[in-house]
Amino acid sequence: MNARGPAFIAGALVALVLIGYLAISWRYADGVTRVTRQPLRPDATYIAPSHEDVEFKSTDGLTLRGWWFASPVPKGRAAVLVHGKDQNRTISSFDSGRIARFLLANGYSVLVFDLRGHGESDGLRWGLGQFEPRDILGAIDLATKKAGVDKKHVAVIGESMGGGSVLMTVKADPDIGPVVVDSAYADARVLVGEVGPQYSGLPDAFTPGLVLASRLVY
Repeated sequence: MNARGPAFIAGALVALVLIGYLAISWRYADGVTRVTRQPLRPDATYIAPSHEDVEFKSTDGLTLRGWWFASPVPKGRAAVLVHGKDQNRTISSFDSGRIARFLLANGYSVLVFDLRGHGESDGLRWGLGQFEPRDILGAIDLATKKAGVDKKHVAVIGESMGGGSVLMTVKADPDIGPVVVDSAYADARVLVGEVGPQYSGLPDAFTPGLVLASRLVY
């Protein structure tokens, strides 16, 4: 029994450290993956005098909401605008309303919508691009039907997390139309490895735990 004592104590300490590691990772992941919802301001008239409220499904079944604007000079093309984290269809660092007005004037019909967990769309959390391509694919599908065009004629424009999600959507479906991204990343795992510690304030050793916990809490 004495011989087993040190081994038992060492094993108990390892178990306690592991439990503590997982508990800290879980608690942080649970908080950081929740979205801060912003109100829809300004309203749709900031983009155009008239619009259509739309509701559609992501490819994994979440209900997403947005505004559809038909171009006054349609040229058989459309665009989908994708916002960043903690933003929505109107609140965007790159002023999605101004871009939408430019596109409408140049023959593009435009869909602005709220990603999962943002604005008025369903969902509680954001996924750093792991799940958002499912939203974007649903948005592209809606735009093709509304504009009566093939998906290769639907441009997708995204910023920050939205831009990263757009790039990952290309991986999910290489046949989608042209993409334009700003302040984007192409691999969420690389991004977490690079900025996770400074964003969380935790040592580098917690990064794998944060990644794992983020997937589990989703």
